[in-house]
Amino acid sequence: TTTTMTTTTPPSSTVLEEAAVLKLMDEIQGFVLANHLVWGLWAVLQTSTEGCQEFDYAHYATCRITRYFEEKQKLVHCRD
Repeated sequence: TTTTMTTTTPPSSTVLEEAAVLKLMDEIQGFVLANHLVWGLWAVLQTSTEGCQEFDYAHYATCRITRYFEEKQKLVHCRD
């Protein structure tokens, strides 16, 4: 026979854990925005220095910067 041991977390502890996870996710979102913006700007620089013969840096820049503004808009609406 196999016995299964289950543990239960007190409700107050679960609420604290959920609050900590939500806080962490909120902090991460700022880094996500920065990531999109930095790589978008990097691609703009690459477009001007290397061109787009082998890789379409201009398209990549457009996608990353567009994504930055989309994510920023979501973040602003979530905080309202």
